Amino acid sequence: MNRNYILILFLLAVISSCGDNSGSIKEIYTGNFAMLEGTWEDVGEKQKFIEQWTFSGDSSLKGYGFVLFENDTVLIEHLRIEKVGNSWVYFAGISGHEGKESIAFPMSSRSSEKKLIFENLSHDFPQRIIYEEKNDTIMEVGIEGKENGNFRRRKLSYVRRKE
Repeated sequence: MNRNYILILFLLAVISSCGDNSGSIKEIYTGNFAMLEGTWEDVGEKQKFIEQWTFSGDSSLKGYGFVLFENDTVLIEHLRIEKVGNSWVYFAGISGHEGKESIAFPMSSRSSEKKLIFENLSHDFPQRIIYEEKNDTIMEVGIEGKENGNFRRRKLSYVRRKE
């Protein structure tokens, strides 16, 4: 009887370990995606760029990007990062462009613990979106690629807003 019980427990353990080990976004990328969580601001003379990210369940992050110009909201982006197949993908969509799907930027294999790189080389501009954590309170965000045949890069230095 004890042998059968041990054998059944062993088989159950083997079967359960064969399941989907993809894990949640928090488990796998705590070092990476967790750096995005919160509210980030880049304040210029007349413009303020804000991104706000939160975990959405176990499988994605959701974010919003705002551009404020003299206290008027001039752009709202709907952002998310989720697993599609075996890859993590960054999606960006702009409010006011109803009927247009979000643009997908798969995560590059060049990403690291402190740097997330998303690329879509077939998109007009940008082709690359880069998030780089400098420390707990500073993150650089860059968009880059070719536009009209010329390489263009824009960098923002975000500071984490204290909540």
